[in-house]
Amino acid sequence: GSATAADLARTAYRRGVRLSPPGQSARHVVGVGCTCALASIPLKKGEHRCVVATYGMLGATEYALTLEKGRRDRWEEDGVASRLVVQALADAA
Repeated sequence: GSATAADLARTAYRRGVRLSPPGQSARHVVGVGCTCALASIPLKKGEHRCVVATYGMLGATEYALTLEKGRRDRWEEDGVASRLVVQALADAA
């Protein structure tokens, strides 16, 4: 969940810094990590949820979302999760 998303974000940030051109500031590098448990077949026993984390020079942020089971199909839940990732990146920029 949240620890995994945070670890993914930190790892992505470190890699982004490492791949940045020499001498360039890392202030525009942002790492993002996301873990989700979305609608599937067979049906999930637990909650449908999504955790997105960002990590950068401005700090770390985490977004968590629990989706109402049965309200959306897989594609719709994927769309909600994708929009959360984009919002997290926009907030971190």
